[in-house]
Amino acid sequence: MSTKIGAAAKKRSAVFSAALVALSQQFRRIYFASKRKKDRKAVVSNRKLEMLIVSFKDLSIRKRITKTKL
Repeated sequence: MSTKIGAAAKKRSAVFSAALVALSQQFRRIYFASKRKKDRKAVVSNRKLEMLIVSFKDLSIRKRITKTKL
């Protein structure tokens, strides 16, 4: 494996982990907000989260999100 490919893979995995952290934090916030009270804010955030997940679909990250313990 050449260093160029290795660097690209590292960069990609860094993007994956950063995206996972961001998504899991947002999911946790939404989950507890909707548990506390079914408010409009939680619904809006939920929609935002869905859009985020769709945007990360290309990175084949959804499988890892579902496996990650939140």
